[in-house]
Amino acid sequence: MRWPQVLTRAGEERGVTLLELLVALALFAVIAIGTLGALGATNAGGFLEGFPVAFATNRTSKDITAATVYVQGLQEHLAGLGGALTPGTYTLPADFGYAEPSSPPYQLNWTGISIVIERWGWNPSAGGGEGQYEAMAGCSGDCLLRVHTTLTWQLKDATRTVAMERFVRP
Repeated sequence: MRWPQVLTRAGEERGVTLLELLVALALFAVIAIGTLGALGATNAGGFLEGFPVAFATNRTSKDITAATVYVQGLQEHLAGLGGALTPGTYTLPADFGYAEPSSPPYQLNWTGISIVIERWGWNPSAGGGEGQYEAMAGCSGDCLLRVHTTLTWQLKDATRTVAMERFVRP
């Protein structure tokens, strides 16, 4: 790799000196710091103020991901039970042979798990005459079970919730 060449008055070529390189870097640093400072000033109080928000957002994202993965696994397990499910309201997934995670690396501060199982049936006169499924305790014929799971946890004095529902054949 060749360095840029500069012609002197006498027509001789010479390379870029270390001093010239340092001056160019210093000018670039001043411009970059000024630009970042201006951008930070427009973002509600400074360039570094966004870091605590980013850490809190990261923790919330991890919690939501962990809760969603757990509820999805529970829903898959319940769907596999199918006809063994009984309509009702349950608070522990252990009632269905599905345990809560017991140890780190990552565990939510859970405050509650609720599972609601309802029997739904086809109502041909509902939905403007087109028919639709709806909650029906005494369903006979074309029936489904609606499994609604809600997981609640605490994070910094705020209650967070993930809810998921699924329809399974009895």
